[in-house]
Amino acid sequence: MPAPVKQLTEVQIKISSHSIQHPSQAPRSQGTKASSLD
Repeated sequence: MPAPVKQLTEVQIKISSHSIQHPSQAPRSQGTKASSLD
């Protein structure tokens, strides 16, 4: 069923972009690197 898979992908993309916009709220290695660089 490609419909639910597509929705999950869109949600993951939104979560990813949100994490990039707010790295302080995203306890991930990428967020930490962004904070360190900034």
